[in-house]
Amino acid sequence: MDTQHMDDQIWEWLDGQSSPAQSQQLQQLISTDAAWAARHAELLALHQSLQTDLEVLQPSMRFSKNVMEQIAALGLQHTARSYLNNRIIYGLGGLFVAAISAIILYAIAMVDWAAGSESSLQLPGAQAGSQIDWGGLVSGPVGTGAVVVFSVLALALADQYLRGRLQKRHGTS
Repeated sequence: MDTQHMDDQIWEWLDGQSSPAQSQQLQQLISTDAAWAARHAELLALHQSLQTDLEVLQPSMRFSKNVMEQIAALGLQHTARSYLNNRIIYGLGGLFVAAISAIILYAIAMVDWAAGSESSLQLPGAQAGSQIDWGGLVSGPVGTGAVVVFSVLALALADQYLRGRLQKRHGTS
C-alpha cells in the first residue's frame, strides 16, 4: 500500500478526524499488519512530541520596537509625487482659470453700462433651428453644478499652491 495514503489515514486518526468506522478499521490494520503498526508507532511518537515539545515563540518587545524604529528611520515615501505630474496639475488649473476668466469677461461684455444702475445681463436665446434651451441649462442645475465643480477645483488648486509655499518656507518637502 502507498505510504502516503497510510500516513494520511493514521494522521487523521491521531488528530481525531476519522469516522468511527475508519477508526475501527485502522485499529484492526494496526493490530494485524506489522507495516501499519511500525508506521503508527513512528507517527504516534512524532504526534506526541509535537503536542508536548512545541511552544509558541513570541518575539520580544525589543524586537518589535527595533523593527518599528527601522521603519520610521526610512521615512515615508512621497508616493503622490511619483505618479502626479505637475504639468497636468498646472494645465488643469490654467484651463480652470481660463474658463472662469471667459465667463467673467462675457458677463462684463453683456452689461449695458448706459442703463444706469440696472443690469441687463441676458444670455443669448436659442438659434432658430436648435432644440436646446441654453438659457435654462446655464441658469438651471447644469450651471449650478458647473459653479460648484469650478469652486471646488479652485479651492483645491489654491490649497495645493499655498501648502507648497508653506512647505518651502519651513524647509520641508
